[in-house]
Amino acid sequence: MSAPLLFSQTAMGKLAAAFALKYPEVRLEITTEDRTVDMIVSVGRLLMGGVCERFPKLRFLFLESGGGWMATQLQRMDEQVKAFPLERRWLSLLPSEYFRRQCYVSFEPGEWNLAASAEFLGSDRILWASDYPHPDIEFPGAVRELRESLASLPRADQQRIAGGNAIAAYRLPL
Repeated sequence: MSAPLLFSQTAMGKLAAAFALKYPEVRLEITTEDRTVDMIVSVGRLLMGGVCERFPKLRFLFLESGGGWMATQLQRMDEQVKAFPLERRWLSLLPSEYFRRQCYVSFEPGEWNLAASAEFLGSDRILWASDYPHPDIEFPGAVRELRESLASLPRADQQRIAGGNAIAAYRLPL
C-alpha cells in the first residue's frame, strides 16, 4: 500500500458531536484531551499489538492531537517491553523503533517541546499542523511561530519539519 494510514479525530468525538446536534439542550463537553487520550491508545495498540511488525511497509500518521506526548509514551512503551518480556512476545523491535521506521506525528507550530521531541523521535518523523481555519493555529503567524519553535534545531531538521517530511510521508511527487 503506498498511501499512509491517517489517524485523526476519533469515532468517539464524531459520536459526541452527532449527539450534541440531536440533543442541543444537553451540554456535552468535547475537549482536546479526548483526542490525545484516544490517540495514545491507538498508538499503543498499533505499536505494542504487532501491527507494525506484521506490516512493515505501512506508514501511520497521527494527526490533530498535538505531538508533545509522543516521546514520553514511546519511552514508557519501551520500558514496558524491556521490563515485561511477555509484552514483547510478537515484537522484534522496541515500540520507539517501529515508530521511527513507520510513523509520523503532527505538532502544533508553538508546542513548547517540539524541538526536544524532534531529538528523541527523529526530526524526520515530525509534521506540523497548519490547517486553516482551526482556532488552535495562529493566523497570520503560524509560520513565524513554527520557525521560533524550531530555532534550536539544525537547519536541515528545520527544513524537514517545515515541509520535507510531509512530502515523504504522503509520497508527493515533486
